[in-house]
Amino acid sequence: MGTTKHILMGVLVLASYNSGATGAREGTLLRVNAQKGDQFRYDCTIAMKIGGPTVRTLNMSFQIIETVSSTTNGKFAYETSFDAAKVSGGGLPRSSAQQVEHQLGQTKGTVVRNSVGKILSNTLGEGVGNGASEIEFPAKPLAPGDKWATSCAIQGFSVSWNHRFLGYETIGGKQTAHLQSVVTQGKNLKTPQPCDSWIEIKSGRPIKQKGTIIASEGGVQSTVSYSVNRK
Repeated sequence: MGTTKHILMGVLVLASYNSGATGAREGTLLRVNAQKGDQFRYDCTIAMKIGGPTVRTLNMSFQIIETVSSTTNGKFAYETSFDAAKVSGGGLPRSSAQQVEHQLGQTKGTVVRNSVGKILSNTLGEGVGNGASEIEFPAKPLAPGDKWATSCAIQGFSVSWNHRFLGYETIGGKQTAHLQSVVTQGKNLKTPQPCDSWIEIKSGRPIKQKGTIIASEGGVQSTVSYSVNRK
């Protein structure tokens, strides 16, 4: 697999962050919660260590822009694009880094979810819906300490996840629900430590996410450490 494809797959792992949360503190019902025309921007950074004959570490920063284009019959469509991409490190020639930046800037797609955050369709690529940045929520309200399990398919392989609602935290004056997610079974994906998400209670939108995901493909192992913060 070429370097450019590795980089873009790493970016698409973080392509969308549309989990939601509604409800009182004694029981929080996690739901996608958006209105047509809503727009959100996220500052993202990635450190990607790509294995092979020579291990390379690439650093990226970019913005994710999401605009809700429709909310029909419990389905939420998000038009997603990228901006301000910067690529450096790993011995990548500047011309190649510029190519990645340009390709990312030209990448656009639509991700459709239902009210519990399950992805129904997407045109961004199979990195979307990895189970950490995209969490499918349970039907019942959650209290701090509650756990639930989900599964997803990545590159044709089934991956199982366990999620936990740790509790409530205030970030920048906004009340959030702190979630952690770990891979429990997956042929080509693992999490060396839990991935964290902080979901704003009022808007049902992520405020912050961070984690590390290790993926293997074609004998090449990539370690993607990411950080996402809403602007």
